[in-house]
Amino acid sequence: MKNTIVSLQRFFATHFPRGEDAIWKEWVDTISRGEWNSLVSLLGSDVRDSFKKRALFLLIVPSDEFNPLYWRGTTTLKPYCGERFLCALRVLSPKLLSYCADLVCDFCSELRKDFCDRPESFAERARSMTIFCTIPDKWHEVLWTYNKFILELLALLSEEEGEKLFRLYSLRDISVFSNMEDASGYSPFEQLLRSKDIAEYWKVKADLKMRNIIRAEIAGQSKPREEWEEALVCYASIINRFVWDDVPLYPLGLFESQVRFLAEYHTAEQPLIEGWKLPKLLRALSGSDSGFRHQILHTLVVDYRKDDWRRFSVSGEGDVEVARQWMSEFRDDRELVDRLSALVDEFNAREVAEKERVDEKKRAQDDTLAKMK
Repeated sequence: MKNTIVSLQRFFATHFPRGEDAIWKEWVDTISRGEWNSLVSLLGSDVRDSFKKRALFLLIVPSDEFNPLYWRGTTTLKPYCGERFLCALRVLSPKLLSYCADLVCDFCSELRKDFCDRPESFAERARSMTIFCTIPDKWHEVLWTYNKFILELLALLSEEEGEKLFRLYSLRDISVFSNMEDASGYSPFEQLLRSKDIAEYWKVKADLKMRNIIRAEIAGQSKPREEWEEALVCYASIINRFVWDDVPLYPLGLFESQVRFLAEYHTAEQPLIEGWKLPKLLRALSGSDSGFRHQILHTLVVDYRKDDWRRFSVSGEGDVEVARQWMSEFRDDRELVDRLSALVDEFNAREVAEKERVDEKKRAQDDTLAKMK
């Protein structure tokens, strides 16, 4: 920590003129009183950038341990920084945004040196409890906040400036955790894809990075931290959730590429594309070439396990209609047509049986009422 403070003092000499120390101290003593909102307000004030840099440093520094700058309050990093701070960021000059990026890079790199994302007590609790949750490492919340902060900055920085931050963005959750509601995995990757402010450039790069993680695990070059963090399974879950989005969050070309990637590894034993969402999936891929749509359709309708709840089934008139459309469009695939026809027949038979059951129940009720007259 001592070396870090010395390094920061050198950093101060570059960005914070010593001749402004007295003015800064006067502002802290008479105006700010150690209040976090005072620092945010200073960012929107008509003051020199050197003072704004001091305010930004105090807003971004992880804790008092890293702060030799004069300040009357605590410097604990606020979880997710606060909406006022994020609004202030959006009007900062490119130079100040670059300065923010440098701070985040430096602090992230420093904290990760000694960060334990799998506390020693985790394995012991996992063996003794069916449902468990880790106690976060000391810097868990800070690194989680920085990861969120990187997303905000990627939306504001140029591609060149953003590269240094993107390298530090964790696609995987900062720490291992598991409980009844959720489990650790690749939620930061999904958050990046879902962000309306993030450019396609970063989404494509993140997707490529995610695929490289998957390929490394499949090749045995790396292992997931825990079994539920298997990259391919997490990736498939994220992409399948996008099928329900009415408005695409990124160009369909990327989505189609993701589905094609899943199709490479999809098998009846390991179904990665959920067939029960098939009608909506094919509508989303309506602009794709017919051959790829046919491949997906055949895979999810013909190649399946009977006990897999994710398989495609005809469960309503809407499904009957689309099944007939598919039978017409891909009439040359007799195996596909026969399977779809069988699914439609099974649905019609269930409907007839259900109608007979309802009619029989009504007749029994009518007979009972007649005896009561």
